[in-house]
Amino acid sequence: MTWRSLLHPICSALACLCCFSACHYSLASPSPLKEAATVQQLRETYGEVDSSFEREYLLSITSRLTASGILGKLKPVVMLINNAEPVAGSFASGTIVVSRGLLLDLKSEGELAFVLAHEMAHIALGHRAEGSTEKVSVAELAADRLGLALIARSNYDPRVAVSALLHASPAETFWLSSESYPSVQERTQQLQRMIAASGWMPPGTINSRDFDRLQTRLKLLS
Repeated sequence: MTWRSLLHPICSALACLCCFSACHYSLASPSPLKEAATVQQLRETYGEVDSSFEREYLLSITSRLTASGILGKLKPVVMLINNAEPVAGSFASGTIVVSRGLLLDLKSEGELAFVLAHEMAHIALGHRAEGSTEKVSVAELAADRLGLALIARSNYDPRVAVSALLHASPAETFWLSSESYPSVQERTQQLQRMIAASGWMPPGTINSRDFDRLQTRLKLLS
């Protein structure tokens, strides 16, 4: 089996989500002006962890994910904020915001890659932070599926997607509380079914040394 086994069900999901995306539902901010104001507010409120090591390490992961070509020309920019709470969010422009607290809850680079892949999927699918709880649930499950295919294509062990949800939940976005999401059990079961159906486990390389270094540096900021 190859990564295409995981990607195949995604193609159907993307086709179904074309109409859904037109409803303007997403975890990205509603307008460029509001987005810019929100990013600036987060930067001013919490401060940004923006030293060369953190910036280059996060860039190395997003570059590995985008190299798969699954998301077209998407080039996300990750902003790491000095917030002890586990939060994450994404914007239509391609900006992804993650907190120091969230990264410290994760256990490996692979888990971090899935978190970023999940947010990248929200951007690629055109999701917006408005709509019913049912639409939030559909969007989260769709982002999980596409995020799983993305990390698998990038030679991360797809099983880290499950452990990432277990370690990172309940995390919140900047627009929606964790109560708006499908349950962790529902999300992990979906991923486990996809992984089992594919029968594929990659031999991907993991930069555990730099991930450990990242967490050591972030702990000093608390």
